[in-house]
Amino acid sequence: NFSNLVSLKYCTNLMKIYAPFDGMISLKTLWLKKCENLEDMPMRLKHLIYGIIII
Repeated sequence: NFSNLVSLKYCTNLMKIYAPFDGMISLKTLWLKKCENLEDMPMRLKHLIYGIIII
């Protein structure tokens, strides 16, 4: 049951990330392999409680 879908345009090997949107709790770091720059990720993605990466 995913309520939020965020596309990562600037990731070389990750097409999409599906993450439940249960709240806006800031994570220390959400590191995604193959991302050239974490700043390229959407801001709201950094504030998810947790995410499930689907390649």
